[in-house]
Amino acid sequence: MTKRDISIALTLVLTLLYINSIAQPEPPSPKTKNTRKGEGVEQLKKLGKDSLVKMGLAILKRQGFDVYDYQTKVIANRNFLIIDFRHPVKYLPQNTIYAGSHRLVFSSNKFQKRMSFPYRNSLNVLLRPRKIYPAYRQTAEGKEVIQKVVNSINRFNLGSTPKIDLKAFKGEFTVRDKDAYYAVEMTANRENSSFRIDKSSGKILKVDVLPLPPPPPSSHQDEYKEIKH
Repeated sequence: MTKRDISIALTLVLTLLYINSIAQPEPPSPKTKNTRKGEGVEQLKKLGKDSLVKMGLAILKRQGFDVYDYQTKVIANRNFLIIDFRHPVKYLPQNTIYAGSHRLVFSSNKFQKRMSFPYRNSLNVLLRPRKIYPAYRQTAEGKEVIQKVVNSINRFNLGSTPKIDLKAFKGEFTVRDKDAYYAVEMTANRENSSFRIDKSSGKILKVDVLPLPPPPPSSHQDEYKEIKH
């Protein structure tokens, strides 16, 4: 091979290496990754609330949980989608633990983690790791006690707490059975209220009302919006 042939071959190799280098895509920037992540969330949102709830129920079933009498809420921002299963109004007999509410978090279009929040009465009852407790179900007795408690609060209302209408109620309302009274916790209207109500007379024995702190500020991109349909 002559020097001229070697020079031509070397030039050809260098040319091919150069073409190959400029043909390689640039490594993804953080902005590109976020865009792809957001695209995954957008795909999930297109399924609609009913399909997302069914998907969430299937995940809970695979993990050994049953869910009854629940209310659902689906929210999403650019990067995450969350499915909530909860019981905003509930009655807890003495010495009981229920599996409680569940929150399923999706990052992009993949299931990431489950967060569960057991219901307990009393609060001193210890939770056993990895034990699956029975699902909460609203009973006839529970409905009767809840209505009795609501009637007492509305009847003895001192003007500091708005009257409660369970059909339009938006918040959390928990009744815990005690020996001589009902312990009630209510979170609504940016307030956290607690009551002690005598079982026999229905009289309110104690009331505490505390304002809730304002939610932390969030950027427009991180703001969650509810998926209602």
